Amino acid sequence: MLGKLLKYDNREMGIPVLLFSLISVAAGFLGGWLARFLGMLNEKGLEGIMQIIISIPMMLTISVCFAAIFAAVIIALVIILRRYYKNLFSDEGYLTFTLPVEPRQLLFSKTLLGYFLLLIATIASCLGFIVFLGTVSAKDTFFDFTFTRDILSSLGYSYTTLTKTPIAVAVIEIVLSVLVALARTLLSMYLAITVGAIVAKKHKILAAIGIYVLINMAASVISNIFSVIIMRTTFIDIMENDYLIIVHGSTIFQIILNLAIAVVCYLINRYLLTKKVNI
Repeated sequence: MLGKLLKYDNREMGIPVLLFSLISVAAGFLGGWLARFLGMLNEKGLEGIMQIIISIPMMLTISVCFAAIFAAVIIALVIILRRYYKNLFSDEGYLTFTLPVEPRQLLFSKTLLGYFLLLIATIASCLGFIVFLGTVSAKDTFFDFTFTRDILSSLGYSYTTLTKTPIAVAVIEIVLSVLVALARTLLSMYLAITVGAIVAKKHKILAAIGIYVLINMAASVISNIFSVIIMRTTFIDIMENDYLIIVHGSTIFQIILNLAIAVVCYLINRYLLTKKVNI
């Protein structure tokens, strides 16, 4: 049954998310080439009204392309959340909860597929940005990865120098931070929608937004409390010798905190869908 749920949800979410992910990469390529072409025109010394006529539309197009690179994640999140709300808490929810499946299976299916699609959109945005940089920085070639590689190398060197960690550990920490942050974002939004649908007879979306703000405020308070405790105890000796290494400890702490929040949100949501939802 899980396979059928995934297939049904993928039919509604998969194609739009993949389409916008491809658009994100294409926007990086198009924006990079337009920026490169604009630079070539400036080198030729265009002046006066001709420069304005050519430059302004191209700069606007480049700005739109650059925005489209990162819009894939936001659009994917909107598509995923819309599907979650529509399938469970709109008129369609009456049919959904009459299916011979348990609510926890519905939640697991939407979490699994939603997270996978959100991850694809995130990777596409990163790839689109890399393509943009590689296209802009290329001179005599179609694409040049040197500039992007130098930026990544500099960032990696700075991070490993500050945190006193090997590059492999730094990469693992950054990747885990992104993966866990995506899970926390998705699951906390799922929970906010569920709670909003339960407590509000009308304006369920507005209620969900308010609940999401409260969840993040609570998480922020917890994070600040534990950060103060850690800074006053575990890392106090480290900070006296080299305060920059606290970044490493903070990264690990944030990973653990986000993972805990994601798990708690999932478990509370599963309980609410099983015991409290009354469509």
